[in-house]
Amino acid sequence: KDPMKHKELIKVKLEDLSPAEHSGGLTSLPLNELVICRDAFQVRSMEDPSHVGSLARDLKTQPEGFAPVLVWASNKGNIILDGHHRIEAYRMADWNADIPVEFFDGDANDALLAAIAANTPDKRNLDPADRLNAAWRMARIRKSKTRWLFPRYKVHAVTKTCDGTIKKMHTVADGLVANEVDPLGIPNWDEARREYEGLEGLSDRAEFSDEDRERQVEEWRRLMAKTFGKKPYQQPELSLKPSSSSAAINRIKWPSR
Repeated sequence: KDPMKHKELIKVKLEDLSPAEHSGGLTSLPLNELVICRDAFQVRSMEDPSHVGSLARDLKTQPEGFAPVLVWASNKGNIILDGHHRIEAYRMADWNADIPVEFFDGDANDALLAAIAANTPDKRNLDPADRLNAAWRMARIRKSKTRWLFPRYKVHAVTKTCDGTIKKMHTVADGLVANEVDPLGIPNWDEARREYEGLEGLSDRAEFSDEDRERQVEEWRRLMAKTFGKKPYQQPELSLKPSSSSAAINRIKWPSR
């Protein structure tokens, strides 16, 4: 085994995974005993190279390493639930020592919820598409023919995805099953939606969907934060003052749903 290379699982479904015994609690493991499972548990679509580089530089002055990475011991190995940026930083820095980890106890569904919950509080701004993918991974799972494993309120509480979008995810999941397509095999929400619309013969519609609105709002929030920083909070009397520009914004004819 390459001591600086972790294992990666490709196209693994939750139903293929089960808990395994582990040493318990806080411990440390070599990098090559950790497993990445992007399709099932990695909430972010990709690591931020600049953040990884910054973390790797920090390791030069942190001989004890970072806070423990959250892992789940499964029949496929010790799967990383949270800490993918830290793992890449260890690898980039040619870290020779074992890596601090904390084991999570539970089944595959519990592990999925833990992975999403660890990322959505927004330690680093979660991309809108990643947030929707996280919601889809929860919303697509049925507990029985009449019940979803994670109720809509739970999906919303964890991912902050609006109720209308979660309802649509349920519709898509059921539609895929009705067409003999396993929704658990499609980790990406946009891909699942396109697959469903293709099977149902639905054309692309021009209205602003709930997820389109969420993406737009998140993009505006990001751009405003980048442009104005903390100024709106430091001078609320100015940011809330009506102006000709705000009146112009109110006159915009937004696409109807």
